[in-house]
Amino acid sequence: KYFLVEFGKNENNQYILLPYTDESGVVKQYTYITIYTTSSNDSYNKRTGKVSNKTIKKIFQKIEVPVNDNKDTFTNDPLSKKVEKIEDDTIVEFSYKEGERFPWVPIRNRPEKTERYKKHNDYFGNYENFLSKVKQIIKNIFYETNFLYIKKINNNTVELKYLKYKESFKLNLNGEHNFFNSACAASIAISLGISLKDIKKKLETFRPVSSRLKMHKLDKSITIIDDCYNANPSSFKAAISFLSSVNEKKLVLMGDMVELGNDAKKFHTEIGEYAKAHGVSKLLSIGSYSKFASDVFGKEGYHFENSERLKSFLSNSIDPYSCILIKGSRSSKLEEYVEFLKNRSNK
Repeated sequence: KYFLVEFGKNENNQYILLPYTDESGVVKQYTYITIYTTSSNDSYNKRTGKVSNKTIKKIFQKIEVPVNDNKDTFTNDPLSKKVEKIEDDTIVEFSYKEGERFPWVPIRNRPEKTERYKKHNDYFGNYENFLSKVKQIIKNIFYETNFLYIKKINNNTVELKYLKYKESFKLNLNGEHNFFNSACAASIAISLGISLKDIKKKLETFRPVSSRLKMHKLDKSITIIDDCYNANPSSFKAAISFLSSVNEKKLVLMGDMVELGNDAKKFHTEIGEYAKAHGVSKLLSIGSYSKFASDVFGKEGYHFENSERLKSFLSNSIDPYSCILIKGSRSSKLEEYVEFLKNRSNK
């Protein structure tokens, strides 16, 4: 956390020194430092240039820091062990130790931020002058960031905007989570100096690996979502969320999620509950742990002890205009059922 510091003074413009007795009974001296910052929960509106009163009230506060016999106070960096004198009107980085007598600890001066501050603020002034200065201080010190704006126009079309540049493209990935993944990738690329045009080119030509939310259209208006590459609780919920967005009857064929330790039953049960809550009509399971999901799903939950019975159900009980998500860990080998349905459709 960075703070602009100003040493406390009394009515005679003298620094205020506070006596303090430590645990050993030694009297030490401390001084007030007035710090100016923003709350992490509030932000300066770069578009309008406005800062709310709520934010301003959180910026002005006082802390106490130790001084030596010469009435100087110093930073103390725990990593580099570097000690530096703190001057008035300086940007200082602090750490916070909750529960300590003096929780705010100055750890290092930030000369580059101080220089930037002084370039735009010839005189900081007292609290009366503070309100007129705060917007410029925040803009110049705390919010010198160029933002990458990422907008989802429809299911698979994405718009990127950075500075004066704008690009739109189609993302060849299904699922809301992949929109966020591409947004993170674009943000990292921007920070590395890659142009928006090159980011668009790479993202729009990216293809998912096999069996990652891959759509297969079959006869009788049946759709398969092949996501059997692998599975864990979070990816399973993301896949169900994608399934819930389709305007068809929704089914899930679930295989076991492995390597979940003592919580395996709990996590499989959660998937059954999640599927039920997200509009899934039927949940089919195969595997010892997946049975917990179909059991908690209720009346339309079906568990199969072997592949023959499951294939029989798939052959005779999948209604037209249905979309079936097939997902499980690699050891479940659910690609067998993807191929079974595709081959059945081609006959």
